[in-house]
Amino acid sequence: MIRKKSEMRNETRQNMRGGIGDTSISHMFEANELLNKARFAGYITVPVGGSIGYHVHDTDAEIIIVSSGKACAVENGISYELNVGDTMFTGGGASHSFENIGDTPLTLIGIVIN
Repeated sequence: MIRKKSEMRNETRQNMRGGIGDTSISHMFEANELLNKARFAGYITVPVGGSIGYHVHDTDAEIIIVSSGKACAVENGISYELNVGDTMFTGGGASHSFENIGDTPLTLIGIVIN
């Protein structure tokens, strides 16, 4: 299956998971297209000064790839600086959050697996 960026469903979430600002999401594929292997695959864009709030991955896991910008990622209470090309895997009851600490939008590729 091929999906052009122009064909992706887009949405905006205000204060995503208790974070700050309007986070934009472009869904690469819908959950029903992911063969029950994942429930989310998309580009997540966090504005300058914005964040995604701290949340738990109890029954799923998330792979994050930084595709533009600079993030402060907090995982299980420990802060990390993430830059373009850096990756993160959170699951098994672990928690994380993201804050855009750069001067340009932060774009993450996120995949939530079952």
